Amino acid sequence: MNALVLAGCILLDAPYKHDFGTVPAALDDGWVVATPEEVGLDPAELDDIHEELLAQDQYFGTLAVLIVKDGKLVFEAYLRDPADRDHVHHLQSATKSVSAMLAGISQDRGRLPPVQTPACDLLGEACDGLGEQKQAITIEHLLSMRSGLDLSNEFMAYELTVKPPADPLRFLLELPLLGDPGEVFEYRDVDPQVMAYVLAVAEGQSEEAFAQDHLFAPLGIEDWYWLDLHDGATTGAFGLHLRPRDLARLGQVALDGGAWQGTQVVPEAWLLSAIAPLEADAWEGWSYGWYFWTSPEGDAHTMAGHGGQFAMWFPAADLLAVQVAMPDAELHGSAPGDFYGLVRRLAD
Repeated sequence: MNALVLAGCILLDAPYKHDFGTVPAALDDGWVVATPEEVGLDPAELDDIHEELLAQDQYFGTLAVLIVKDGKLVFEAYLRDPADRDHVHHLQSATKSVSAMLAGISQDRGRLPPVQTPACDLLGEACDGLGEQKQAITIEHLLSMRSGLDLSNEFMAYELTVKPPADPLRFLLELPLLGDPGEVFEYRDVDPQVMAYVLAVAEGQSEEAFAQDHLFAPLGIEDWYWLDLHDGATTGAFGLHLRPRDLARLGQVALDGGAWQGTQVVPEAWLLSAIAPLEADAWEGWSYGWYFWTSPEGDAHTMAGHGGQFAMWFPAADLLAVQVAMPDAELHGSAPGDFYGLVRRLAD
């Protein structure tokens, strides 16, 4: 494919998306495959969705879309390369939702204390010398993006990975405050990264190692990559890479109240708390809870990552829709509202 970028427009002289079909392959991977008719979906509506995805002037960054109805995989479209089914893709900030699930599992195991607990109760000497305001930051403040620790996402990855401080946790805890803990909501990566340290202390192992044993293994997820910081801490805000069908597993767990094929993996009560909107209209009408987003209409929840990484579910319709995409937030299809508009018709 040849392309010319001119004044913000992408001009192409050949199609960049291709029709590889939408029928999911029946694999020995735990997914039950069905036809749309078998789960009560209109094939014509799925065909319309596929045509919209194949259009060369929208959903430019989309690599794959999967539809699951009643727990069965009924639609699987790869737009650039069918091999993307077996490649891991960066979930970007959808990683945060995985961190929320892991916190719930840890609390159910009796390791992570109640969310009203100050984070410094676990972080110990890392908090030595911090003022009373920072000593008052609770686990819930971290989960709800209200710690007040001030570092823009624009600089977060650079500060921790390009020119990393000797002690990343201390660096984060010494950041200035936007306001008193609990006072100001600010979507940023600092809070879930501190939460990753809290979880590691509670469990005595890194977030990734804990995820391997208590989330990925029960779900049958065997192939992933998760970025670590130089001190061995897992990146709790971003950095997890999964295959599309494995991202769908996580979405299905959220849709099924924390269960995977009849086995409870994430506590249902915790998950309900996590998806409950706390910050209304946090971004373009979408509300925010504990690292999960809720639609303006209240009928859908989603894991969401930069550029269009979604596991979006409609509880009333027992419907899950997943997208993985190139991580460019400026492309059509990269916002939750775009994807919601594409798949919402299936929930009627």
